Amino acid sequence: MIHMTLKCYMRFILPVIITLFSTSLYAFERNELVLLNAPTATSFIRGTDERVTYHIVDGLAIYGGDIILGEHKDIQKNGIAPWTVKSWSSSEDVQSGAPSTNTRLRWPNGILYYSFNSSYPSQYRQRVRDALKYVEGMTNVKFVEDSRQRNRVVVENGSGCWSYVGMLGGTQRLSLSTNGCVIRAIVGHEFMHALGIYHEQSRKDRDKYVTIHWNNIQSGMEGNFQKQSDTDTTATSYDYYSVMHYHAWAFAKNRNQPTISPKDPNIPLDDLGNYDGLTKSDAKTINWMYPSETNEKPKIEMKVSSAEIKKNQVYDLVVDFYDDGGVEKLKIGAQSDNLALLPDSNILIEKGDTPSQRLIVMAPAKDMTGVAKVTIRAADEQGEETSAVFKLTVKDNDPGPDKKYTMIVSALGACVTLEKSDDGKIFPVKPVYCQADKNQLWSVETNGFIRSKVDKEVCLQVSEVSRGQIVFAAKCVDDDNNRWAVEKEFIRNLANRDLVLDYYISSLKFGLWDFHGGNNQKWFFVKKEQLYSLPLLLPSVF
Repeated sequence: MIHMTLKCYMRFILPVIITLFSTSLYAFERNELVLLNAPTATSFIRGTDERVTYHIVDGLAIYGGDIILGEHKDIQKNGIAPWTVKSWSSSEDVQSGAPSTNTRLRWPNGILYYSFNSSYPSQYRQRVRDALKYVEGMTNVKFVEDSRQRNRVVVENGSGCWSYVGMLGGTQRLSLSTNGCVIRAIVGHEFMHALGIYHEQSRKDRDKYVTIHWNNIQSGMEGNFQKQSDTDTTATSYDYYSVMHYHAWAFAKNRNQPTISPKDPNIPLDDLGNYDGLTKSDAKTINWMYPSETNEKPKIEMKVSSAEIKKNQVYDLVVDFYDDGGVEKLKIGAQSDNLALLPDSNILIEKGDTPSQRLIVMAPAKDMTGVAKVTIRAADEQGEETSAVFKLTVKDNDPGPDKKYTMIVSALGACVTLEKSDDGKIFPVKPVYCQADKNQLWSVETNGFIRSKVDKEVCLQVSEVSRGQIVFAAKCVDDDNNRWAVEKEFIRNLANRDLVLDYYISSLKFGLWDFHGGNNQKWFFVKKEQLYSLPLLLPSVF
């Protein structure tokens, strides 16, 4: 809480504080102050008509707050290299090759060589080394300090914190000012640029996740919010907390208002970006660009790949997991492809008899039969993931002609009953006293349909999935609006599992409502021959 309050407080008094003294926590904002007084220029991306505005600092073209596009004079003469970071293509695949300065490349073999400028203060060098060791510990890349390498990053004590994106060939500058930039998160951020990674909010899909408030961006700084349309977004999903993400007030005219805000209302403004270090998503992005040849994926071993059980039985699957980092560090999960038969909430993962063993406990929904494929996944700390599929078949003991049909009885005592249709297309369903008539019998199928016995082409459904929608019956359509998952005493709509079948007692209708677990949301599946047992099944009603 103190940290969050400090961040919120700092954004208002920041310009005054940084004028008085340096603070490493706000190195990016320090970059902003440097850029405020820097002249701007415009150039084009080679091979396109796209123009980019940048700032000129120490003779460098600085874009996006901390990305070096190149020497200003060269950029004006030759334009800007395309955004895409390509894989190394030399047949020797060694560092001694001379890549073209017109492209941005990944570092061969996942090794980034670096050295320090001779004037870089020795007391800060170890901090940089320690920060790079931290990044190495989370990823597949290696940082090797070697001034003999032709292709390397040279760390200098410049005016701010900035870097080139990717390997350009030869020596390339990376500034880590000792006046605020030599902390783990900032070092990691700049070296992630050097590895070939752009800012998170410059992803081409960013408009799905954040809103850019253009009217609050300082004049001349708008180009820092440009999207890189030809970069890859398949490695990871959008990460609001990424060390590569702008903070909410980056380049703001008015520090009381953000320049970038999350569309997810659960993400506080103060949480955008972070000053602590790499997230797991950051590490996964690096590992996607630099996959390890030695880091093996976790292993999953099952003695059986399928099993058959009778309905209302529970199945325990013994699974052995193996990983170099230890099984206890694995993230293990299991997911069903048939939520009507086997909801994910009915799958538990427990410890087995040995350290490597886990029990995948599967409890199918009451009285349900069918087939569910369960995908078991294991992911290690480096983001390497392995999966295996187990097939569970649940069979009925006595599959007679009417066995699959039951009454759907509310805990308040009424049956879901199919009414006649005026147009033959939309059939109302009403709460009626249970009599086990044909229009009160329904089949809950493994695909999620709840089908009427009166007309086997008619299923329970809603016109759209939102709170307050009335449930009716109509011709079965292959859509999640028509699919339901029975979880214990509740019937969830598969298009939105937060909404459940509800008995609107005041209006005597059935509909969708937010889950709260009351009796008007509880349902029992009662067979025809159990009609006279209802007083025992629902004692609170009778």
